[in-house]
Amino acid sequence: MRSPSDTLTARLRATEDTRKKVEQLVSAGHMTELDAERVYEGLFMRAITTLEAFFEELFYLVVLGESAHTKSQAVPRADFRSRAVLSQFVLAERDYVEWIPYKAVERRAMVYLRKGRPFTSLSDGQKSKIRQWHLTRNAIAHPGRFARDQFRSKVIAGLSLLPREQTPAGFLRSELQPNLRRFESILREMRRVGADLS
Repeated sequence: MRSPSDTLTARLRATEDTRKKVEQLVSAGHMTELDAERVYEGLFMRAITTLEAFFEELFYLVVLGESAHTKSQAVPRADFRSRAVLSQFVLAERDYVEWIPYKAVERRAMVYLRKGRPFTSLSDGQKSKIRQWHLTRNAIAHPGRFARDQFRSKVIAGLSLLPREQTPAGFLRSELQPNLRRFESILREMRRVGADLS
């Protein structure tokens, strides 16, 4: 069975493959830049849900003692007989729980795991990036003023961007450096988060 980190990596690579095809279509004149930006938004939402699914799956495996983490790395505060039983506690009669923003994951980990490890072991820089991804996701999913203002003030503030690049889609498609789009960099960082937690 594939580990959560391997699954995350495979799914993010598939997302990146799709992104490359989009750019090939733009280069060949078969897709407009506006259409490409719309696809980037969809691919980013897929990447975020993939990351959320990774957090959830890893959390259950760690708490149930079914992950590769040693007892020194992850110590559950209680024993649960099965995933179904643990799920009843985690959901607490709700239909679902959030796995982003990352603070929700850390709070949950502190309840179920001693010192919240491994979920509390990410660097401040990684947590800051996850927060930026969450704000970008919100600006795509909820295009109201508040979400847009949060994106502008906490994600792109201080960056030198062209007017077209100051939207979530334009930002994701913009070049961080020659031959490296910001979206590509984000996918790499997500894979690194997965590897560091695993």
